[in-house]
Amino acid sequence: MQKTGTGHEPQADSTSTDKGASRCVQPYCDVTPYITKDGSIIRELMHPAVQGNHAQSLAHATVPEGKRTLLHRHHQTEELYHVTGGRGRMTLGDDTFPVKTGDTVCIPPGTPHCIEAIGPTPLRILCCCSPAYSHADTELLEVEPEADVLPQATKPLRRRAPTPVILERYRALRKRRGLSQGRFWGTILVAQSAASRYESGRGIPKPVLTLLRLAFGTQREATALLADMRRDLPSEPRPTQRAIKALATGEGAKALRQTLGLTQAAFWVRVLVTQSGGARYELGREMPEQVAMLLQLVFGTEKHATTLLSALRTGGLSRDVLATDQPEHEEDQLQPV
Repeated sequence: MQKTGTGHEPQADSTSTDKGASRCVQPYCDVTPYITKDGSIIRELMHPAVQGNHAQSLAHATVPEGKRTLLHRHHQTEELYHVTGGRGRMTLGDDTFPVKTGDTVCIPPGTPHCIEAIGPTPLRILCCCSPAYSHADTELLEVEPEADVLPQATKPLRRRAPTPVILERYRALRKRRGLSQGRFWGTILVAQSAASRYESGRGIPKPVLTLLRLAFGTQREATALLADMRRDLPSEPRPTQRAIKALATGEGAKALRQTLGLTQAAFWVRVLVTQSGGARYELGREMPEQVAMLLQLVFGTEKHATTLLSALRTGGLSRDVLATDQPEHEEDQLQPV
C-alpha cells in the first residue's frame, strides 16, 4: 500500500516484558486510521520508525466496496497481502485475479499492483512489508482520480498563499522599475493573466516562488539557493545535452530520473513538486514551464545551470534559451535586486 509518509505515524501504547524479551504491544483501537495516497484506509500496526522492530512493517488496510487503490510498486520491498474480509480483484503485474477472505498474495519487489473491492462489503487486508515500508521506495504509476478510485486525503502541496509582505515586495519591485506585469513576470515565463491573479492574492506555486527568489534575490542568495537545490546530486552519469533538453517534458524527466537512479519522491522534491504531481507529469500531464526551468537548473550540468541562472537574473531568459548552451541576453536587462 502507498502511505502518506508524514503526519500519520502510530504511537506504541504499551510495552511489556515476557521472560526477559521486550515485546511491543500496539492495541488496534489506539491506531488512528487515515486515507493513503494509493486510496486505502490504513492503520499502521507496527513499524520500525515507531515501535523499534527491525525487519518488517505491518498495516491493516480497508478498501470500501466498489473502490480500488492506485497502481504503484515498491522497488525494494516485498509485500504480502492477507485478506481478512470481503472479496476483491487483484492486479499483479500483467495478471488480474479474484481474491477472497483467507487468501494471501505475495507481491515481489518492483511489481506494479493494485486491488479493488468487488463485494458488497469492504475489503480488509493485512499488509506486511519486508524491508519495512518506505515512502521513498514507492513509485506511483497512476495518479488521476477516476469514478471508481478513492479520493486523495492529502492536500496538494504545490501551491501556497504568499504573505502580504511577499506580494507587496514584488509589486513594489515591479513598479519601482516601471515594468508592466507582463514584462516583470515574463522574466520567469509567467503569463500576464496568471501574474494578475498572483498579485491579487491567489496561491502561487512553489516553483514560481522559487524562481522569483532566484531572479530577484541578491546574487549571493540566489547562488546559495541553487547550490542547496543541487546538493548531493549523483556525480555519475552526467546528463547529456539531449537529456537536458528533454526535461521540458515529463517523459524526459522520467528518463533522466531513472538514469540517475532516483525515486520519484527524491527527484521531484528538488524542484518543489510533490511525488503525486511528478507522477502526473511522468504519465503525460503537461508540465509548467517554471517546473521545466527548475529541472534544468537543478539537474543540468554545472555550466548549464550557471548560464541559465545568469540569463534568469539579467532578463535574458526566454523559451528559446531553455536547454541551450549560449543564451542570448536582451538589451533591456533587469538588474538583480
